Amino acid sequence: GLTVLLTTHYMEEAAGADDIVIINRGRIVAHGTPQELRDRHCSDRLVFVPKDADSAKNVLTSEGIAFTEDKGIFTIPLAKTADSVPIIGKLGDNFESIEVRTGTLDEAFINITGEAIE
Repeated sequence: GLTVLLTTHYMEEAAGADDIVIINRGRIVAHGTPQELRDRHCSDRLVFVPKDADSAKNVLTSEGIAFTEDKGIFTIPLAKTADSVPIIGKLGDNFESIEVRTGTLDEAFINITGEAIE
């Protein structure tokens, strides 16, 4: 077999690797496949722009669903992608746009090290 060691600060380059080791300040702080690192250190989220923000807030609050809102964009953290289905059902058609976003290696790096990649 062949082993290639690549060092990079660009997570999009690291995403193509079979195995990733994250080193912070000279210490190994995480190790795994790209998917394992995303699964362990990121969460999926439901991101949507509602037609009626007040109605969306009322539905989410009454259902006990945690969310943040910034400039009309609502974000709901998900334990897993499938958790979005009942939430979308509760929102009905009250959205202009909606998508599930998965965690990225950049987010995993920040969550692991507490620092953004410079």
